[in-house]
Amino acid sequence: MHMVRRHWSLAIILSVVVTLTLTTCNKNKPFTSTGPEISLSANELLFFGMSGGSNPARQMVLVRNSGEGTLQFEISKQQEWLNLYVLPGTNADTIFCYVYSSGMMAGIYYDTITVSSSHALNSPQKIAVTLTVHPGALVYPPIIQVVALVDGPAPKSVNLSITSAGASGLTWSATKSEPWVVLSKPSGLTPDVITISLLNAGLLSGTYLDSIVITTSSPSTPRLVVPVILEVKSWVEFRIAGSNDLRAVHMIDDQTALVVGFIGNTTGHSGVILKTTDAGATWTAKKYFNYTSFGGIEFIDDLHGWAVGDSAVIMKTNDGGETWTQVPEVGLPVTDSIALWKVKFTDLANGWIVGTKGTLIRTVDSGKTWVMAFSPSPFSLADIEMVSSTEGWIIGNHGAILHTTDGANWTAQNSGSIKDLWGISMIDNLRGWVVGSGGEMLSTTDGGATWIHENSGVTGEIKDVVFLDQFTGWAVGGNGLVLRYQPGINNWVQQISNTPRTLFSAAFRLNGYGIAVGELGTIILTYNGGM
Repeated sequence: MHMVRRHWSLAIILSVVVTLTLTTCNKNKPFTSTGPEISLSANELLFFGMSGGSNPARQMVLVRNSGEGTLQFEISKQQEWLNLYVLPGTNADTIFCYVYSSGMMAGIYYDTITVSSSHALNSPQKIAVTLTVHPGALVYPPIIQVVALVDGPAPKSVNLSITSAGASGLTWSATKSEPWVVLSKPSGLTPDVITISLLNAGLLSGTYLDSIVITTSSPSTPRLVVPVILEVKSWVEFRIAGSNDLRAVHMIDDQTALVVGFIGNTTGHSGVILKTTDAGATWTAKKYFNYTSFGGIEFIDDLHGWAVGDSAVIMKTNDGGETWTQVPEVGLPVTDSIALWKVKFTDLANGWIVGTKGTLIRTVDSGKTWVMAFSPSPFSLADIEMVSSTEGWIIGNHGAILHTTDGANWTAQNSGSIKDLWGISMIDNLRGWVVGSGGEMLSTTDGGATWIHENSGVTGEIKDVVFLDQFTGWAVGGNGLVLRYQPGINNWVQQISNTPRTLFSAAFRLNGYGIAVGELGTIILTYNGGM
């Protein structure tokens, strides 16, 4: 039977008092009391750790009374990196020894655990403690994962840092297996940085794997492995922070495009106009406008453009979208109860805007004045396409398709549909396509005199359609829908857009560069037409 008493000093020295009692009875030998004696299971402890790494496992020393009577003992140590805890037992007490080396510099450290008793015949007993901290090599990031586009620009390089916490000058060498992984240097001394370049040129859609193996002179970390994952996609998704919906996109050239939409959760919404000059890699907000939601954008050339939105807002730019000014509401033939959805200009003078409640307004003087044009449809008009300053088409709700041959007077065409129509693209004055709700898709080869129902292969919303020529076209819509026109038995093939968000608008170039925009600030890009 024994008692344990612990006394913790205020100084660095740790003191624990433990009592061990041993009673001996031997009938064949006269009893001679010699007193308690300290018996230890180990007189030396060796710990090994890595600077910046995890702490080594704890070690234990058993303390027994190998003599007579009761043993009361104390334990002490000097260093803060060593911590002791005594657990009483039946036949022996256990000293648990913990070492905290993770924050220590590389080197060899010493301490001594002293077990002492004022009554023990062999007091004190000592346990030598040696801690060896190796200079461990560390890498960051621990994994390299990059997304790139088929036929797109090479992704940004990644800097891989190699450090040796607690020491410098560790040698290292790095190897890789795949030719699409390029290392800026094969070897060096810590601390150091390797620039990792991932080349997507010539790679098809898919996931490509490799590993960078780093061999170091550190005995604790002689080999480090950094996995490399390159995902090559036909479409890649970006998210514009703070944007609720992006409603329309217009491409000026192969590098420059503008997007309009709105930011929700603000008073009356806040319309936003975004611009990219590096083929969609980065976007900059060029205009915020309270109390509206922009829905349409159009540029005549690389300088002159228009944007329209809710509350009958019309914006104009003369410097490529860097700055915008609002067309005064005074003199407009519409009130702020009207939402303007799309705008179309054929030259600097002639422009048209469509919106809710059958709204159709026109300018012939670069927007200095606007006049209301007669619309045969009382329903909301969703999109407009002009092939010249005199001929064009408008589509809208309840299957409405309107046509003009003089730019001023509009007549209804028979679409054969009662569904809401959302997008139109005319290849020329004869051939064109219209899309709408419920997977609706119509085509014409006679300027809209007849419209043919096409099989889109989908039943959800199709929000926009874009044709560059009679063989090259796309349609986008709900749940990340992207369709590519492929002439043949099955004219439309669905592509993997890599987004679940509804897409409202798309724009493409003949070189395959394309942008589609949608809800929750979604922008998706392709550089090979999504193939």
